[in-house]
Amino acid sequence: MPSGKSNASVSKKEAATKKAKHLILNNITISNAKGNYVPRRDYISRVHFQSFYHIENFTKRTIIGAFLGLLFALELIFFVKSPGNYSTGIGAIVQGIARLAFTMMDKNNQGASINWTIYNLIYWLLYFIINIPLFIFAWKKVGKHFTILSIVFMASSSVFGFGISVLFPNIQNILVLGNTIPMGTYPGNDVTQSTNIFAQYGVNCVPFWYVPHNGGSSIDPKDIFDDDTDPFKAYGLFFYSVAHGLCCGLIISVLYIIGGSGGGTDFISFNLKNKGKSLGKVILITNLITTFTGCTLGSYIPCGIINSNGWSWQFLLSANTVASFFSSIIFVMVLNVFFPTKKFLRLEVYSEKSVDIAKALLAIKYAHSGTLEDVQGIDKFQKYSKLSTVCSTIEAPKVIELVRTIDNVALITGTRVDEIDGWYYDYRQGDTPNKPSAAVLASGK
Repeated sequence: MPSGKSNASVSKKEAATKKAKHLILNNITISNAKGNYVPRRDYISRVHFQSFYHIENFTKRTIIGAFLGLLFALELIFFVKSPGNYSTGIGAIVQGIARLAFTMMDKNNQGASINWTIYNLIYWLLYFIINIPLFIFAWKKVGKHFTILSIVFMASSSVFGFGISVLFPNIQNILVLGNTIPMGTYPGNDVTQSTNIFAQYGVNCVPFWYVPHNGGSSIDPKDIFDDDTDPFKAYGLFFYSVAHGLCCGLIISVLYIIGGSGGGTDFISFNLKNKGKSLGKVILITNLITTFTGCTLGSYIPCGIINSNGWSWQFLLSANTVASFFSSIIFVMVLNVFFPTKKFLRLEVYSEKSVDIAKALLAIKYAHSGTLEDVQGIDKFQKYSKLSTVCSTIEAPKVIELVRTIDNVALITGTRVDEIDGWYYDYRQGDTPNKPSAAVLASGK
């Protein structure tokens, strides 16, 4: 008769063997390896920042919007404000107004601390004030959640940007990617000691080339344009424009995903997008127009006010202007990757509960058409339905999340759809589709 110890040993061995035959993934028991095959969990990689799509709690989205505002303020300080570039949209025009105002004040009272205070007030707070009428427009035309999140983002970036600039005034002299301020005849890199006639009044406008004329007998030509060093400053501005385009594109993409915007021309762009226009094209066109306006106000006109050499067309099409254009293009390219409103996916769901999933999609007023097909698997020759639908890439996470709430082991495939010829329903930014209730999910109605 076997001993109790032997029975216990056999039981442990059987339990270990039984456990080895299964693998637990996402709390679902899945058959273990089949020959050379082992189970592996994968995700549809064409949808970036998927976790942000699943945040339904409005308070959490508001906190994220405020944090994004802080990040946006920091990247504006280091990649736009300090080196002398411009951002996009109405913000570029406001930056131009702030720099023009500072030049006019500093020319009459050079070096006064109040000049910098007023400059920072205009630079950071005027943008928010200008947007107040647009808040009403967005509330009526786009959506209240969209408007609230946009206000939170803009308020956060304005308050943090102004606070940091006032509490740490020397931060404007920190050039993290290299000095882009023309130094004139000053041999060092301390930007506060620049002898360039434009930089002395807080204007950073670097042409790619220029031969000064009529600068005045007391002005060294190198203090207008130093052809030995200033061309390198011009090209250095492009490093900052790339950094700003990438950072701004990533920040605004996440902001769009959670349901907000950067305000200004974004309100108009999203309203046009909801009417069927391409968001990327609308944003690019408006950004190029506003960026050129901002550069003209903040760099070209101040240069002309300071010295007649500044009215030359080389200062109008300066490296600051071209680099800011380049930044706008990079921003739109990044946005099209991480928030692709005009890209589509064909989703196919292989599940025993495809009918329930289809009913749940109808329950949340999913607007796109879909197809159910009866198929038969070759593993156990079990019959089930396959659900197919085409939706925009930014909607895919919502569909996938709904599928997972009904069948967490369903296989979902995603195939890129390059072109569509026909009518389709465009997802409106600002609308937050309601999730189906637990009862609906349980009943499949």
